[in-house]
Amino acid sequence: MAPLHCRARRRPTSLPFLLLIAAVHGCLPSEAPRAATADAPTTSAQSVAPHLDRVLADYVDERGLVDYAALRADRQGLDAYVAWLARVEPSTLASWPRAGQMAFWINAYNGLTLRLIVDHYPIATAGAALVEPDAPANSVRQIAGAFSRISWPIAGRRTTLDQIEHRILRARFGDPRIHMALVRGARSCPPLRREPYAAETLDRQLDEQARWFLHSPRGLRFNPATERGTLYLSSIFRWHMDDFAPIKNDNGEKGLFAFLRQYGPPALDALQPRGTVIRFMRFDWRLNEQPSREERPIAKGL
Repeated sequence: MAPLHCRARRRPTSLPFLLLIAAVHGCLPSEAPRAATADAPTTSAQSVAPHLDRVLADYVDERGLVDYAALRADRQGLDAYVAWLARVEPSTLASWPRAGQMAFWINAYNGLTLRLIVDHYPIATAGAALVEPDAPANSVRQIAGAFSRISWPIAGRRTTLDQIEHRILRARFGDPRIHMALVRGARSCPPLRREPYAAETLDRQLDEQARWFLHSPRGLRFNPATERGTLYLSSIFRWHMDDFAPIKNDNGEKGLFAFLRQYGPPALDALQPRGTVIRFMRFDWRLNEQPSREERPIAKGL
């Protein structure tokens, strides 16, 4: 596979954008673009993910967390999207441009993960035996075969979530930014966008995902004043380290460090790959759900 060349770092400099990064720690835009009709002959968000736009806008908050209880009670839109995936003709999918196909499969992964969780929500009940005792009780890992065995009809085939990730997205497209876009339903995942991916906006959306994930503590932690050459990264980078190897930047750096400098915080500019110790943070597999009313902090004065 040809090396993926990093563009020169494009850092947003406007005050509103910087305030957004500081305020939400990597969370994403609150409104999803909407196309006019579900039958439009384009690869817009609406055409590659009909119904999913409203699901994401209505049940995902500004932190990328999901209100699974409400989604389970009002699941018609999600069910309609999953039914549409099964009706997509393989020839139609093949006719879309590369970016449209990539957006289709990213949306399918995230939408099917939502459906998987809703089908089993609440995941763990009192006294129930755990599928994986070392994982939290309210984790998608407590759903037997969640990623490797449960399959879904999509565009003329039955496909598991693992197959979408590894055999389709990683194997066919070779863009490591997908790891900033795929959301496995866990708190340590990148935040779930409140809009679907679309061909026309895919490159920008993936850049935003990479940048915001690496500006949030769930993606990267580095304090040059106190940690002196120790870089803490999400375990996602450990699991998929080889996917970052083809990357090069204008400074001649390759691999993961080229990616981190492209999308990470400015503090990384002073970091030297030689002598840097990378530690991978423990992955939090608790469900990426919005806190219940009982769990939410009470505002002062109320």
